[in-house]
Amino acid sequence: MSNIADLFSPETRFYRFFEILWELLALNLMFIFTSLPLVTIGISSTALCQSVQAMLKDEKPLRVYFSVWKTDWKQSTAIWIPMLAMLAAIVSYYYLFVFTPEKPSFWMLLLILALTVVYLAVTAWLFSLMAQFNNTTANHLKNAAVLACAHPIKSLMMVGLMLIPLLVILISPFWFFRLGFIWICAGASGICYLHQRIIRPVMKKMIKKARAEAGQEEIEEEE
Repeated sequence: MSNIADLFSPETRFYRFFEILWELLALNLMFIFTSLPLVTIGISSTALCQSVQAMLKDEKPLRVYFSVWKTDWKQSTAIWIPMLAMLAAIVSYYYLFVFTPEKPSFWMLLLILALTVVYLAVTAWLFSLMAQFNNTTANHLKNAAVLACAHPIKSLMMVGLMLIPLLVILISPFWFFRLGFIWICAGASGICYLHQRIIRPVMKKMIKKARAEAGQEEIEEEE
């Protein structure tokens, strides 16, 4: 009996594993609910990233989510609205490519694919930066673009994770809907969790640098 009791002790990896699963489930449901208007996906993404970052510090992420919503919604929404327009343009291109008889040239398609990868990579870095640091909108965008180019392997890994649901539905819509419970339970939060694990070493270096430049730069670590 003592062994079973020890297994469910908060200090064990077993307990921590299921605690993480529960937190990812709760965060994913909150992300889906708060993202339904579409224009709120920006602030929801920032809140999700900061909540997952709290998880990695062994803090309580569920308290963080709506706290970020209250404080950061203006900047996150201001950034997301033009990005949503860009995303709509990209999706429209692919829609036309599939459903119109006239196909674009190979080079045009390659260009759009490259722009899509860049868009997703910058987006992944952007909301992670907004969750971690205070900065101007222009500097957030610049830093996200610089990091996406400076860390191509990490950027491609994050893009690949973001494209998993799309690839599944393209390969087999049947299995996409069969696996629907995964997307509902931990689709966005699970991908975000892996993103934060991937970029954590980079973020630590940036935090250290920001602390060293405290008082000289506008950027500060979020407490």
